[in-house]
Amino acid sequence: MGSAAVNTKLARPRLTALDAVSSRGTPQTGPPRRMYWAVMGAVILFLVAPFWILDYIPLVDYGMHLARLDILWHYHDVPEFNLTFERHAQPIPNLAMELIGTPLLYFTDPLTAGRVCLSLYIVLFAAGCHMLAQAVNGRRSWVAPGAVLLAYHSALLYGFINYSIGTAMFLISLATWIRWRRNWTPSRLLIMTGLAFATYLSHLASIAALTLSIFALTFMQWISERKWNPRFALHFLPLLPAFLTYAVVSANALERGSFAWGSALSKLTGFGAAILTYNYAFDAALLVTIVACGTLLALTRGIAVHRDLFLLALTFVVAYLVLPDEGLTGSSIDKRFIVPAIVLLVISCQGRLSGRRWVILLFLVVGFIARAGVIQYYWLQLNRDATEMVRLFEWFPPNSKIYVLFVQPHDWEMAKRQRANLHLISLATIQGHGIPNSFIAIRGQQPIVFRRPWDFPGEHSPRAYRPAYLDACLTKYTHVWACDLDPIDEEYLRRRAPLLSPPSRCGVWELRPPSRISTSCSRRTGNP
Repeated sequence: MGSAAVNTKLARPRLTALDAVSSRGTPQTGPPRRMYWAVMGAVILFLVAPFWILDYIPLVDYGMHLARLDILWHYHDVPEFNLTFERHAQPIPNLAMELIGTPLLYFTDPLTAGRVCLSLYIVLFAAGCHMLAQAVNGRRSWVAPGAVLLAYHSALLYGFINYSIGTAMFLISLATWIRWRRNWTPSRLLIMTGLAFATYLSHLASIAALTLSIFALTFMQWISERKWNPRFALHFLPLLPAFLTYAVVSANALERGSFAWGSALSKLTGFGAAILTYNYAFDAALLVTIVACGTLLALTRGIAVHRDLFLLALTFVVAYLVLPDEGLTGSSIDKRFIVPAIVLLVISCQGRLSGRRWVILLFLVVGFIARAGVIQYYWLQLNRDATEMVRLFEWFPPNSKIYVLFVQPHDWEMAKRQRANLHLISLATIQGHGIPNSFIAIRGQQPIVFRRPWDFPGEHSPRAYRPAYLDACLTKYTHVWACDLDPIDEEYLRRRAPLLSPPSRCGVWELRPPSRISTSCSRRTGNP
């Protein structure tokens, strides 16, 4: 067939959708070039702007990333860092921000390096959407700028920066593989191998997504051609260095842990990765808008899909449903496949839109622009809270060992907003070399690990008041960083520690020297 678009209600093509694009030869005319890039540029600027306007970007794990950059940079200069951490120079699959941000410290500070990393992530994500849409359409497509709005996915809100950059690298690598898979040359194989290895270094989930994509698309090509072709083996060659590296270095370094599958409710909410914000009422309205617009477009038959990419998206959904939520000391393993699935699904859509179909599509685009605006609005509010918190960090003496007592409200929506600044305390590492117990440094997952993990025992921010637990854990620390304390928690601290900072929502408490050292509080595990 001559068309890359395969309406799922129509006939079965002999060629796969992706092969049909390559069989055309000359790309068809797409959107006007200047208009396309003007829109793409506007979307990128809209998404990047908050990173340079806000003083502190309220993404949950983001503070730890910045602290990790500072520790790596000053590892030999700050004795406390050298005494507390071991630095492991190994090619583990979770290094995107460390590889990009650490060299930037030659020229700037960790906060500015973080802004550059986040901005680069948006640019890479946009490049991946553009390249993938062009690879499957054979031309520029208006789908790409719309897909870039998905860069504000829920994993980014949780501060999973390495995973987010890895997702962008996955899109770029997949697009390159699709374009070249029919005509491999030594130089193309070398470039593709480099892209695959960069994807691996960014995050383990990203190379897993690329591997799944290559296997699935090669299988579809095999079914389409109805015979196995020896050249198919070249499709997998770029993955080999990443696989060998992981087998030799990372697999042996990983701490072992049990696997746990998420509940049905957890799986259901995971599908909201491209919808959820900090306001559940808006999320519900956006969900209704998506369902209504999708139904109208389906009824008017205004949207066709690229079969291979659509089936690949469904493959990712199946992977999400069957994979565990926790394992190998990490969490949200299954949810790492949802964001790529949604992006692939969006980019697989195409069609000639006119009249009311444009109106329907416009409602969808406006909805996702509004979603990004809602997120930015709450970032602005959370930035004000973060600014006040960081001012209080000046009350920590140098080299403090900090227990984090960040009491979260029972209201889920409010808890999600306040959780955004949960790991902001990691900036105390940059300011005065303080080490909070909430800092994550797991062997095989981060390039630095605790030399004596038992000196930082216990989970942070217990949800229930447990005085015996706190009695055991606090003997390991010199200070407490406490926010939103219940009266019973506050009374507990007042009996054991004076408040150093001025009274406010958060405070710095100095623990009295312990009369004994307890070892009954075990080290928690963390998330990658």
